[in-house]
Amino acid sequence: ILRRQAAPCGPRRVGLKLPGRRIPRPGCGIVAGDQLVGQVTSGTFSPTLQQPIAMGYLQGLVAGLLVSE
Repeated sequence: ILRRQAAPCGPRRVGLKLPGRRIPRPGCGIVAGDQLVGQVTSGTFSPTLQQPIAMGYLQGLVAGLLVSE
């Protein structure tokens, strides 16, 4: 497990909050700028947050560069 956690290049599971009301579906791409950097695994609408949320995997190097707001 420690070896896998230390590997920066492996995929990282992330949580996403999305603008608007469209729910992302499994298999949808995750893009940063014009580059495909990951894939959505599940998504739904959060009644608490009043916005769509999703889980997905990002390429390891990209996941370390993105910052949560």
